[in-house]
Amino acid sequence: MKRRIVFLAERIDLQVHKTANILLRYLSDEIIGVIDPYNQGKTVGSLVGRDYDIPIFSSVDELLEYNPNYLLVGFLPTGGLLKPDWYPLIIAALQSRMNVISGLHQNLQDIAEFSLLAKKYKTKILHLRQQDDYHYRFYQKKKRRFKTILMMETKLSAWDLATTVEVFRSLKKRNFSANWLATSVLGNLINKKDKVAESIWADQLSAYISGQVYKTGKDASFVLVEGFASINDTATMGVAASILAGSQPDGIILCHTVVNNSFGEIASLIRRQYESIKILSGESNIPQAIGISLNTASLNESEAKNLLELIEREFSIPAVDPVRYGCNTLIRKISAIWPQ
Repeated sequence: MKRRIVFLAERIDLQVHKTANILLRYLSDEIIGVIDPYNQGKTVGSLVGRDYDIPIFSSVDELLEYNPNYLLVGFLPTGGLLKPDWYPLIIAALQSRMNVISGLHQNLQDIAEFSLLAKKYKTKILHLRQQDDYHYRFYQKKKRRFKTILMMETKLSAWDLATTVEVFRSLKKRNFSANWLATSVLGNLINKKDKVAESIWADQLSAYISGQVYKTGKDASFVLVEGFASINDTATMGVAASILAGSQPDGIILCHTVVNNSFGEIASLIRRQYESIKILSGESNIPQAIGISLNTASLNESEAKNLLELIEREFSIPAVDPVRYGCNTLIRKISAIWPQ
């Protein structure tokens, strides 16, 4: 059954909520409506200036004529706990026989009323961060017959996810055999498989990633791994280190979202990130930096192209904005290093 998704939001703004950008870019064919009381009566496209003809409503009842089967909760805004004013909306969704997908840290399955309603109306509450108690074994890189490319960003912005999807699509378009591994809640929504890194115990995460990379690469020449966390981010550097250790990448694509056009600051962040990756990888397992992916949405055309040229010249590897300009030079680099 195709997903017909409605998601809860508040004041959609692509500049503020990077999550909205990712959801709309990669799930727009499945999203049939948005519940946003602050923008009811409008369309998503009218708010973000793009061609998203997705209607916005203030309640679940107003959307029922569109036959929704999933309600998406906990992404706009992101957060740990259920907002009090969303409580009746979830009840209405369950009573309307809609499944609920939650990206919250709070498990909605633990709320008795929700659980009883889901059972009564034969619907599901899917907690994407459901804790996994399974014990995983570590898969060594020598067992692989494919190449692994890890996307890692300088700070949390989901640009590594966008880069992963765009590079994957470009490889497939050129008839490369490729698969990709999702590690974040957003990546899980898009890929519709794999587990969220946050749901795996810390001491099991690298082993889980190693096994998933091996499984994902069984029928592929390339496996792309969404890095999700950042070595430069204090809160998630442990997760980033585990994903790096588990993926044992052959190559790294360094990702960065531009919030100002200071070349020196951007170059410093990227350089520091790769130096950290080399230290954590160990001398015998240092992955090759094969490209840099910049999100230049905050820059005008001239600024964006100038920055990409400067970064490419500075690091002597392809620098691309795969969403804005494609990633042809990056794909050529990949195919030159590892021809099929």
